[in-house]
Amino acid sequence: RQDRLGEQLAAVVRGVEMTAEQVEALLNAMHERRGEREAEKERGLQKLRRRLETVTRRRDAAYEDKLDGKLSEERWLEMDRKWATEIFQVKCEMETLAVTAEPSVDDVQATLELLQRAPELYLRQNDQQRARLLRALVWNCQWEDGKVVPIYRRPFDLVAKGLTSANWYPGQESNL
Repeated sequence: RQDRLGEQLAAVVRGVEMTAEQVEALLNAMHERRGEREAEKERGLQKLRRRLETVTRRRDAAYEDKLDGKLSEERWLEMDRKWATEIFQVKCEMETLAVTAEPSVDDVQATLELLQRAPELYLRQNDQQRARLLRALVWNCQWEDGKVVPIYRRPFDLVAKGLTSANWYPGQESNL
């Protein structure tokens, strides 16, 4: 029945509901981790820059040796191909690191505040608006043993897991 299904879909929305304290704690943690990630990103870029300088220096020195007759043409071409490949790989890694985008703090804050108000909004909305909210939160739903089992979209799947497990950072624990 529609009313029973509506209750279960409301429970799906409550599955990602966050309290004001949880929202504040996650935003604070995000700010702290953002600084750590930026520092880690900069360390990675510095390491890649040093590697690029080392390879370029070696390549230039080998070219000088080739010009001075200390290195055969075949050996130079072999080494040059290897260094060119390595330089290309390092530059690709640098570019990947440089353009890695994180969601803006404003977007994350708006999303978390939506989750804080989602059940309230769901109850006040008409059927069309409820469907839109559910499509935003849920990828799909399954029917198991008379209950709706949601498959949340990203990042709502992480929120649902975090709410049930209190583990807000996906991945393996460092202290096993």
